[in-house]
Amino acid sequence: MERTRGGHTTKFKDRVSWSITHFLYAGLVERVRRAVYRIAPEGKQLLSRNLTRIDLELLLQFPAYVE
Repeated sequence: MERTRGGHTTKFKDRVSWSITHFLYAGLVERVRRAVYRIAPEGKQLLSRNLTRIDLELLLQFPAYVE
C-alpha cells in the first residue's frame, strides 16, 4: 500500500505498469485490449529459460527494445 512520491498510485502498481511497458517495447508481451495483455512467443521463449531475473541488461539483448 506504499504510495509513490507523487502519492497518486501505489509503488506496486507503478512497478507493474513500468514492467509491462518495458516488456511491450521488447516484444515479450502483446496488448490485446485496454488492461489485457498476452505473453508473446518471444516472451514464452524467454520464460522457458527459467531465469531468476529479468532486468534492463537482459532486455537490451532484444533489438525491438533497443529501437
